[in-house]
Amino acid sequence: WYKDFWEYDAAADKWTQKADYGGDPSTNVSCFAIGDKGYIGTGYSANRGWVKDFWEYSTATDTWTRKADFGGSAREYAAGLSIGNKGYIGTGYPPNLSDFWEYDPAANTWTRKADVGGPARAYTVAFSIGSKGYMGTGAIGTTNLKDFWEYTTETIVCLPPSSLVVVKVTDSTAKVSWTLPASAVEGLVIRYGAVGSSVSTNKVVRLISSSATLKGLLPNTNYRWKLSSLCADSVLTWVAGTNFTTTGSGVATSSSDLNITINKEMLIRPNPNKGNFTIQLHLPEAQVATMFMLYNNLGTKVWQQDAGKIGGALHRNIVLTNELANGIYQFVIQRTDVRLMQKIVIRK
Repeated sequence: WYKDFWEYDAAADKWTQKADYGGDPSTNVSCFAIGDKGYIGTGYSANRGWVKDFWEYSTATDTWTRKADFGGSAREYAAGLSIGNKGYIGTGYPPNLSDFWEYDPAANTWTRKADVGGPARAYTVAFSIGSKGYMGTGAIGTTNLKDFWEYTTETIVCLPPSSLVVVKVTDSTAKVSWTLPASAVEGLVIRYGAVGSSVSTNKVVRLISSSATLKGLLPNTNYRWKLSSLCADSVLTWVAGTNFTTTGSGVATSSSDLNITINKEMLIRPNPNKGNFTIQLHLPEAQVATMFMLYNNLGTKVWQQDAGKIGGALHRNIVLTNELANGIYQFVIQRTDVRLMQKIVIRK
């Protein structure tokens, strides 16, 4: 009987010992994982025989916390699996068992579900794919089994968030908030990008939250954003929030005093390029002070050039500094009457 616990790093192909299992030195336990938490319980204890205690492991703190005892009888040789944000343990010994239990980590409760199909057994193998669970094989005493069963959870409606609001905006960030749906979700995903641009960014909110901060935005730029719930084996249903415009001075604004920025496409050739390219477009006729700027994908301005007072047809060669690294950038033409932007790729 042991209680040591080890982490495997696939990238480095190495094992690291972590905090010992929170229960007794045990054998034939059952386990599953939900998100960034691991769960181990049941088994045969060196001190107490068959047990039903149940423990949660936190990868963030390398600690164990005892949770509500397993809902069924004390046992060993049970099988565990997880589907979405719920865990399941079923079958085992003694005697040969077929009961199947669901664990809800949010409520820290166990609920008995439909028994595993076929005869009662121990030594079962279990896993999940999407929203389905699978159990099979195992043995009754010395008689081995090869039957295999699929478990379907109750139908869960994956509702999207509601009441999307832009709370606070600066020149490079925007804090947005929403109301979580009543149905259980695994997480949320936010998609945002500049209006008029085909480029967008996905931000996954794994921990259930009612707000997030979008970072790396360009100043004085009009942005669109939308939000969807993440549910097991479910198609994303998007809900759009109100467009917002970042400031140009680093001063935060609220959603009530945002200004709309005009965005248009410009012709850049070649693209990708080595930092030397030609821009071609038609500006408003007024001779207005104009600035050329370049931002990296973190929203940091890395180059700027005063273009003087220009207007009308524009055809100009741009030579950027050689210190710029390969990557995706936003080329911006800034005037008092219009702001134009286009993605460029530098590949030296």
